[in-house]
Amino acid sequence: MHPRVFREFERICSERKAGGSILEVGAIPSEENLLCMRSLKEAHKKIGVNLDGPHTYKDFKILKVNANDMSCFEDNLFDTVLTN
Repeated sequence: MHPRVFREFERICSERKAGGSILEVGAIPSEENLLCMRSLKEAHKKIGVNLDGPHTYKDFKILKVNANDMSCFEDNLFDTVLTN
């Protein structure tokens, strides 16, 4: 991800006080993952989904899930959903 795009996500999440339970669609096991943003460090739950999974990275898991079928998650589970 381009550093400018990452900074923009960081700014938006910080301004909106994103937190709680977070989902990132298209997450990768890398520092460029949006779940690694400083503004989300206090989130109590972070989960990523990707067709290339599963992975564990830092303080979150990336599950092998097709984003076109999110029925594996209960309704209203996430406070914030990110995708790039």
